[in-house]
Amino acid sequence: MAVSSGLSISSHSYSNRSAWTLSWPLALGLVMFVCLMNANGLPLLGDPDSHWHVTVGNWILEHRAVPDVDIYSFTFNGRPWIAKEWLSQVLLAGAYDIAGWGGAVALAAASFAATFALLLRLLLRDLKPLPAILFVAVAITMTASHLLARPHALAMPFMLLWVDGLVRAVEQRRAPEPLLLVCMLLWANLHGGFTFGLMLVGAFALEAVFTARDAGERRALFFAWMKFGIAAGLVACITPYGPESILVTQRIFALGDALRSIVEWRPPNFQKDQMQELVLLVALYLAFSRGLTGIRLGARGAEL
Repeated sequence: MAVSSGLSISSHSYSNRSAWTLSWPLALGLVMFVCLMNANGLPLLGDPDSHWHVTVGNWILEHRAVPDVDIYSFTFNGRPWIAKEWLSQVLLAGAYDIAGWGGAVALAAASFAATFALLLRLLLRDLKPLPAILFVAVAITMTASHLLARPHALAMPFMLLWVDGLVRAVEQRRAPEPLLLVCMLLWANLHGGFTFGLMLVGAFALEAVFTARDAGERRALFFAWMKFGIAAGLVACITPYGPESILVTQRIFALGDALRSIVEWRPPNFQKDQMQELVLLVALYLAFSRGLTGIRLGARGAEL
């Protein structure tokens, strides 16, 4: 999906690029990896939870099992608890065991670099290089505070592929490809945010059905997206804990006022993250002053 205000570029022209032309996604990925890999480990090791995730991962590797009770908290010790991000924790622990904190940093840095390189590659299917790079720069700015060696870092490439697959399906008036379920399988074992991915299926399905051209297409899309949604829900249960990983999200939302004490769930603080505020203001200025309202759907070039 691309803004059609002189910013878009046909997929045919991009596919005809010379093999010797600079690869912007590769260049961006290398730059990000080099910037995130440094002697002090910052910003990736700026969160103490990285130590905890490595510790849990080592426990899983040592016992060849996943925990079902809390074994490290002082006030919650022995209470029911699951390591819903067990695969990320194992990978972080493995990297740490091989190369110390440098290994954990390298793993997270590589994942972030791959994510934003992939984002640029996806945008270049519809946009010219300069606006595509600017959009990626905005994405990096908005996620700067989350560049940490934690499970979400390893899940981000699969989050991106999942959302892109849903968007492309809506644009092309079809259900998402079954291969996309592999992303959900990995995401569900890497990070608990996969439940948001399941909710996105419903949102995009609603858009697909609502924008159908006639009753026949609407009916076909409804059942196709319903089948994919059911399959995604079943695949998301393929974890050591089954559907329990989904229910954890529901319990988190039920915490009420306690959510305010969890940093990840707090609303943006523009006094602290002033760059995010600047980015949003610039985006609003461009939207209202330039009139960027046309949206190009897939290769058809249909204008709304």
